Amino acid sequence: MTSADSRPLRTGERSLVRGLLLVSTVMLAWATLTIGAASGEVDLRVGELATRDYVAQRSSEVTDLETTEGVREAAAAQVVSVTTRDESMEQQVNDDLSQLFEAIRSGVLAPEPEWVETLSLPPTSTTTSTIPETPPQTQSVTTTTTTTLPPTTESAPPLQEGEAGTEEAGAGEATPAGEESEPPETTTTTEAPPSTESPGTTVVTAPASPAMVTIKGRVFLDFDSDGEVTESGDYPDLGLEFVTVRVVSPAGMGYDVQTQANGDFSLSVPEGVWEVVVDSQDTDVPSGFTTFLPWRSQTLVCLGAESQCTAEPVPFVPLLRAAQLQNQEIIRSYPQLNTGTVATLVEVARNDVIRQVSDIAPGLVEIERAALTLMVDSFSEEIKSEDLLSAQSGILSDPPVVFIDDVRSPAAGEAAADIAASFLRPNSLLDTGATEDLRQEARDAQEEVTVSYRSGQPIIAAGEPLTRLVIDVIAETGAATGRPVREAGVLVVLGAVVAVLSLYIYRFRPDLWERIPLLTLFGLLTVLAAGAVRGATFVGEVFGYEVGVYLLPAVAFGYLTAVLLDSRAGLLMAIVMAVVTAVGTRDPGATIYALLATLAPVGFVSAASSRRAFRNSVAVSAGALSVIAAATAWIFHTSISQVPTGVMLQAGVLAFASSLIAALVALASMPFFEGVFDVTTTLRLLDLTDRNHEALQLLQEKAFGTFNHSLMVGTLASAAAKAIGANNLLARAAAYYHDLGKTENPGFFIENQFGGINPHDEMTPDESAGVIRQHVVDGMKLAARYQIPSSVSEGILTHHGSGIMRYFYDKALSEYGEENVDVDDYRHVGEKPRSKEMAIVMLADGIEGACRAAFQVNYGEGAPPEPTMQAIGSVIDGIIREKMSDYQLTEASLTFSELQAIRNAFVEAMAGHYHQRIQYPNFP
Repeated sequence: MTSADSRPLRTGERSLVRGLLLVSTVMLAWATLTIGAASGEVDLRVGELATRDYVAQRSSEVTDLETTEGVREAAAAQVVSVTTRDESMEQQVNDDLSQLFEAIRSGVLAPEPEWVETLSLPPTSTTTSTIPETPPQTQSVTTTTTTTLPPTTESAPPLQEGEAGTEEAGAGEATPAGEESEPPETTTTTEAPPSTESPGTTVVTAPASPAMVTIKGRVFLDFDSDGEVTESGDYPDLGLEFVTVRVVSPAGMGYDVQTQANGDFSLSVPEGVWEVVVDSQDTDVPSGFTTFLPWRSQTLVCLGAESQCTAEPVPFVPLLRAAQLQNQEIIRSYPQLNTGTVATLVEVARNDVIRQVSDIAPGLVEIERAALTLMVDSFSEEIKSEDLLSAQSGILSDPPVVFIDDVRSPAAGEAAADIAASFLRPNSLLDTGATEDLRQEARDAQEEVTVSYRSGQPIIAAGEPLTRLVIDVIAETGAATGRPVREAGVLVVLGAVVAVLSLYIYRFRPDLWERIPLLTLFGLLTVLAAGAVRGATFVGEVFGYEVGVYLLPAVAFGYLTAVLLDSRAGLLMAIVMAVVTAVGTRDPGATIYALLATLAPVGFVSAASSRRAFRNSVAVSAGALSVIAAATAWIFHTSISQVPTGVMLQAGVLAFASSLIAALVALASMPFFEGVFDVTTTLRLLDLTDRNHEALQLLQEKAFGTFNHSLMVGTLASAAAKAIGANNLLARAAAYYHDLGKTENPGFFIENQFGGINPHDEMTPDESAGVIRQHVVDGMKLAARYQIPSSVSEGILTHHGSGIMRYFYDKALSEYGEENVDVDDYRHVGEKPRSKEMAIVMLADGIEGACRAAFQVNYGEGAPPEPTMQAIGSVIDGIIREKMSDYQLTEASLTFSELQAIRNAFVEAMAGHYHQRIQYPNFP
């Protein structure tokens, strides 16, 4: 038989066992109550509980108004609500999304500095014929006579590079290219030693043609803002074309030149001092780029014939705002977005400034298109308010593929998914009027419900409350003169109670329903409760009725159920105790006392978290029960002719004594129930959380780092469990032992290496994953050796769930490549947590490690980030999102409100752990 074939059989077997268990419980309780019991009538107490069974003496039909109203409301509830699609909401969401991206784009560029707007190119003279003087010679005296043909124009235009002709040394000025050459000048030079001339010597220097120099430079877009031309990388710097550069002499002579395609410019001018100014407001400079004063204006001293004078490259840098400032503004305006999403959007928008001038498709457009596509796809179907979370989760779990610069960007895809999920809104509106009309039609279609009774048909069983309908039926059928209670009626009542409680447990306590040993324990306590009632009635027959009633050990069943199961099961046991008492005694006073006596210890025991608290709960319950017994005796068991003081005192003393004895017996029998039914009580949890426990001593001795980690995880888990009303002792105990298996190979875990050699450095990712995975298996073996109960050892099996060993998985991807790595080879072998406590342990384990890694001091790597509340909360949110996105919490029955409460408890606990201390001067 295959596993698929055997699964229904196992389910059928479990159902059969439950059925036999329930039937056995009913039959054994019925037999215990009825064997040897007398059957007689008890007078009816109008308005309270029926003291006996009532049976119809004649046939009759009565309208049941309450049932009729219930049927009509049930029919109305079956009507499907009428909804309409809200297209305006869809349009509003799309507009909001567009506004977000517009805000991102408009917020990237910073305003230009004021000097950019006020400074302009320096003015020049109206004529450019002036040639600067040649600096005086210091080593020789030269007399030059120059004959030059008259110029054809009044001014000397600038000589562009490649246009000037070059003569031999000492020749006349160059002729612009394209013009006819003038006849050569006649030059006579007389040279005399400068140092031997006598005083009074006259030096005559004729004006000479100035030597020509070439001024060169480059204007470029400096994408990385380093002031240097970078021609490699993702975004190499680009030259700026057609930008005006003005060269001006101190005398006001100026020349304009425009840059070439690669950003270079070149200009031939007479030698001298020249100011090179770049027009930063040139229309060919892309929007969002500017240059600064050190580069905008440069002074060059250009001397020497036909020399080159090179200006520093003039960078135009992106005029961007600080990314952190824009992040903060976007987060303030859109707090629903993830901080990582905002950071991704701002980074892409900043790079889009470069992409735009580089003719590369902007990345922000791709993210916007992906987000809009997700929104359109989501709005293709109607989304109701109750379906919103599911729709958002679906978007986040499957982010789109987004390419930026022709490369897939997972961060961009996740950002698009986060935006779409954050902006998504219900687009389905409830049509209240149309829905109510249909419901009213459904109500009107239902006929009145009438109740028909035949002669001899039972109306109400003993112990059930009387209603107006029942009273009317009793009156109409003459049942007031009916027969005494029968043993079959007891069986029916017990069967009904067990069936109702079983249905309740099945619907609302699946954890109890699935564990057959616990169901068996509850059934055994039910049979024992019936035996206690029967024993009390027997004592009453021998020593007096009131003595038997107040010796009823109902308090023991409250202790046992609350401690062995939980407080909610204690409430169910109180109901069982009240029913079997009512059936067994048919006395309202005894029924009320049994109910309250069972409930009395539940509140005290369930809140006890120490042995002293248990002892106190016994004493307080005994005192409370004596008061309840006295009040019950005064109301129900004191006749008019009796003095109530004696009856009340007797009842109080009997109840106090019986409650103390019953509590001691219950506490003494708990180890038996714990062992037989595999139950973990609060007392046992207290023993397990004692640091002197031998398993914890082993953990402390062999893996001290893991031991401290487990203690911190226990603190976090306990605080989170308290925040949502879960069992904080169970969470703490499971946290203490969750890494017990690391004692087998402590050196393979980072917290136990203390800066020493890491053996994983010499291992393959597969081998490392196998070692890490083994600590769960080893932990379960050690838990069995030290007899740790299954409810606690479940933390060993589930604290990693089936999660991915992210570090070694990423290492395998980098070493083997994605196509050669199976993610399932790097998952833990555990199971997903099935209870809130185990889910809390899983989260606490990940959060403690993540916070320690984020905020610990790594010597030689700089100071860690400050562990502020915001930083801690960010780490915790990341862990919770990771576990949710990996579907590790799907079986834990945690609500979003509980997750929020858990998250807040973790933040407070970790903030307390990383509390600040005063730094003492000169220490250490």
